Amino acid sequence: MSGKVAWTVIDTPGLPDEGKFHRFLKSVSHHLAVRNALRTIQTDIEVVGTSVGDIETIVIRRKNGPGAAKDPCITQPHGGPHAASSTAFSPTSSALVLEGCKSAISNDGYLLTNSG
Repeated sequence: MSGKVAWTVIDTPGLPDEGKFHRFLKSVSHHLAVRNALRTIQTDIEVVGTSVGDIETIVIRRKNGPGAAKDPCITQPHGGPHAASSTAFSPTSSALVLEGCKSAISNDGYLLTNSG
């Protein structure tokens, strides 16, 4: 053995062509627009009193802005009692808020549907 090492080039790094780089910049711009839009959303937990008990409700709405107080509200009872809604990110609720609605997610649908 001579002790020499033979190397094989697998890949050569380089800058992306202008088309790919432009698409990358558009992607970053889109990401920033989405991030900024999501920053306009506010999540609160409110207690709604009923004749059969208090219902904890997650309310997702846009932060104060022109007309925010008059946004229509979509109520989403979960149907319990064996499930619970959480304040985890919801793409559906966020989309509704960004389109100009409030989203009220009841955390005790059992009370709402069985209060007879």
